[in-house]
Amino acid sequence: MIQTVTIESLAGGRGHGVAHAGGLTLFVPGTVPGDVVEVEPTASVGRRRWQILPARRLVQPSPHRVAPPCPYACDPPENVAASCGGCPWMNLSLEQQRVQKLAIVARAFSSAKNPVRTPTVVGTAGPDLGYRCRTRMNTAGGRLGFFAPLSHRIVDVTACLMVPQTELHSRLRPFFPEPSRPTGGSVELRLLYGDEGRLHLTVDQPLDVDFAALRDAVPGLAGMRVAGREHGLDGLPVDTPGFGPITVSSAGFFQAGPFANGQILRELERIVSGLDEPGPLLECYAGSGNLTRVLRRYADVVAVESDPQSARFFGRNLADHPGPGEATLLSMSVEEAVRARKITFSPRTIVLDPPREGIDKSTNDALVRLAPRFVVLISCDPMNGARDASEWLRAGYERLEFLVLDTMPHTQHFEIIQVFQK
Repeated sequence: MIQTVTIESLAGGRGHGVAHAGGLTLFVPGTVPGDVVEVEPTASVGRRRWQILPARRLVQPSPHRVAPPCPYACDPPENVAASCGGCPWMNLSLEQQRVQKLAIVARAFSSAKNPVRTPTVVGTAGPDLGYRCRTRMNTAGGRLGFFAPLSHRIVDVTACLMVPQTELHSRLRPFFPEPSRPTGGSVELRLLYGDEGRLHLTVDQPLDVDFAALRDAVPGLAGMRVAGREHGLDGLPVDTPGFGPITVSSAGFFQAGPFANGQILRELERIVSGLDEPGPLLECYAGSGNLTRVLRRYADVVAVESDPQSARFFGRNLADHPGPGEATLLSMSVEEAVRARKITFSPRTIVLDPPREGIDKSTNDALVRLAPRFVVLISCDPMNGARDASEWLRAGYERLEFLVLDTMPHTQHFEIIQVFQK
């Protein structure tokens, strides 16, 4: 049965609009709070009390709805099947995007029973378009682009407004016309946009791609990694305003944009420089030394990182960013480091920057037993950030700061920085 519903809020997971009808929670992509839309929930959902479904028609647009600058954005919401899912909030005003991010934070931390009364919001440090230095695209069936919101259907995108080289897709397409995979599906391309217009590309699957021809067709292509084999440069320097370049690979992790990275580094430096004797310092999930280069300005650092694609640039980056503090790398997972008792000192400060899934309980418990004076927790998922914070609060730590960094405009993504003391 077709029903008319009003979108109440936006969800944190995929950024869909949220409405309620007939005892169901409905997630409707492409909608914004205040939209009135027609939907058609399925008749039987068993025990599940929620559904993800498209809008049939936009009955009345929200006053917060704006015209998206991208032709592939989901606007109006009934065009969801043909729309790109990369920037789900591009049809919402920037002011309301920030309001919704704070609401997502409030819900996540309230459900974890450690509500935050007045989080500090750090606004976008750079432009809201063209800010990305890292993207993931997919190719299959002659299409090259991004997945639609409700499927693994690839929306063929000839130009993307979120990257420095907007025409890149049309240059890449001839080299990935019909990828052949025994299991079917699509092939993922990971791209890193470095300094001076240079580009690095990673494809995990074995593909027959002529690097020399691709380099001639794609200006700035400096390196490519295909099925573990390097062609050209193995990584590129990416500049962070105010902090200088750091060398990374498209195969490893790095912040989505240099302005976002600068936001995090500025706040981290402010926090650590204000601590009473921050060292010695333990940094977990250190990546390529991005945070380490700032932390070593104030203390000796032992950094832990398991990803070989990130860790191999650690020494190079720390040599490029010398500091008074020593920086030592443990090339292993944080879980292994605490389980095997490889952390042989008593850290006064622990800096945690885990992946989206957060920190597992046994590892968090072991870190709590190290009894640091200060803890800095950086989270990109509010639910997992709330869960990880609860471990420190239960151990008697006091939360000194709570920051929400709006690092990725037009998306549901942001960073949270929490500071604890005991």
